[in-house]
Amino acid sequence: MTSMSLFEKIAIGIIQSIIYETKHGHVLDKETNKYVSIKDFFLNKVYLDTCDWKWGLTKDEREFVKEYYDYFKEIKK
Repeated sequence: MTSMSLFEKIAIGIIQSIIYETKHGHVLDKETNKYVSIKDFFLNKVYLDTCDWKWGLTKDEREFVKEYYDYFKEIKK
């Protein structure tokens, strides 16, 4: 059994917060007015700017997502 690093715990906590806040695991794309799954959100960086994904996250958590976006892509595959 491997233990998670602090980095992984923060990332998973952020994903859980986004899922909890969206209730159904989807975020709203404000440009198309359609819902995007959390998985798809982390597969296309354009959604950082077009989706309403920041509810329930602190400023530091939002900055963490932006800075380590590529890491989130890896854990959502």
